[in-house]
Amino acid sequence: MHNPTLEKDIHRILASMDSNGKDAPKNMQPLEEKEEPEEFDVYIEPDRITVVKRPEPQAQVIDSATPVQPEPTHYFAIFTCFISLLLIVYLVTSAIITTFFPPTVTITLLTKSQTISATGTLQLQARIIPPITLSESQTVQTTGRGHQDARSANGYITFYNGEFQSITIPAGKALTGNSGVTVITDLDAVIPAANLNPPTFGQVTVSAHAINPGQSGNIAAYDINSPCCFASVIAKNPEQFTGGQDERDFQIVTQKDITGSASSLKTNLAQSMQAALQSQQKQGEALSILPCSPQVTTDHQPGDEASTVHVTVSETCQGYAYSKASFLAQAATILSRRVVKELGAGYTAIGNIQLTQTSIRVTKNIVTLAFTTQAVFGYALTRQAQSHIKHLLSGKRKQDAERLLLAMPGIQKAVITGIDDLSKLPKDPNALHIIVIIPESS
Repeated sequence: MHNPTLEKDIHRILASMDSNGKDAPKNMQPLEEKEEPEEFDVYIEPDRITVVKRPEPQAQVIDSATPVQPEPTHYFAIFTCFISLLLIVYLVTSAIITTFFPPTVTITLLTKSQTISATGTLQLQARIIPPITLSESQTVQTTGRGHQDARSANGYITFYNGEFQSITIPAGKALTGNSGVTVITDLDAVIPAANLNPPTFGQVTVSAHAINPGQSGNIAAYDINSPCCFASVIAKNPEQFTGGQDERDFQIVTQKDITGSASSLKTNLAQSMQAALQSQQKQGEALSILPCSPQVTTDHQPGDEASTVHVTVSETCQGYAYSKASFLAQAATILSRRVVKELGAGYTAIGNIQLTQTSIRVTKNIVTLAFTTQAVFGYALTRQAQSHIKHLLSGKRKQDAERLLLAMPGIQKAVITGIDDLSKLPKDPNALHIIVIIPESS
């Protein structure tokens, strides 16, 4: 569509722009050579044309102290190529190492263990060791304390009557002897009359005791021998008075004194007896000693007054020797059968087997031994079993391999290290390393 008005506007604008250039009036100053011409933006609409002068660009101020950085585009491209090259080298190297040097995977297995005990009785050929008698003695101080109250001496007084009529001397008659000790009679003394033909004195004997308690009352015989009461009566003590004692404290023997000494002697004696019987033992033999009862003797009994007591312990023992290897082997066989019955196959003893003899009975040269034995048994994996596990797990995922291990008998825990949870174990069984841990206590 032809628009005359629009054409006029275009011609006018072009003429104006041209007048700013070549056809400029002579009185206008020419532009400097480096000066950029002005620029305009023209917006054409259906009914009009609009011309807008472009704004001049702002000058960029550059700090002289700050170096101008070049455009980073080519550096970024170089860096990207370098990183890509490193990644390719890493992937190729990893593939080569994985192919020719597969990673070692460690499989740690904690196996089950349990303490098993068994009892049994065995009969073995025995060699009789002749009886041996030993004794040990010791003298120890007594520790008991005794007390003695003062006591009066006792005895008898005989009265002699020379008259031809009986005479009565009341009880309580005091008599003093040559020692100066006074005694008194305990009963009335009725003395019969003397005889004329033949001429004999009438006599009677009554008990008496010393007035003052103590050992001084133990007067000798005939300490009293003098007239008494009447001119024709004589009093005598034909025997010594006894039982008089002073008050005092003293040491006595106690049962504890004897028991304490005997206990230490029995311990020493048992050690000596063991050594004496072992000296009769031959190489490779085990020794059993029949029960022997020690005998205890003393020179004083409990309650006796004494400052010391001499204690002697003696005993006679007999032993029997038999093959130690045979005993251990048969006991171990009994224990092994018990292990298989309770735990199954594949278990082995950890450490020493404890063997305790509980009783012994001897008939001629046959010794019957009752015993108890126990040990800790752990599940052991042989080399063949470990090789089987390696071939079974090779190429399996880690989680699947652990489940297979826990399903095996005798394994209570399994840990696989060297790979992550989602990876597979190496296909080469030689790349698998197995560590077996057997706990020493159940």
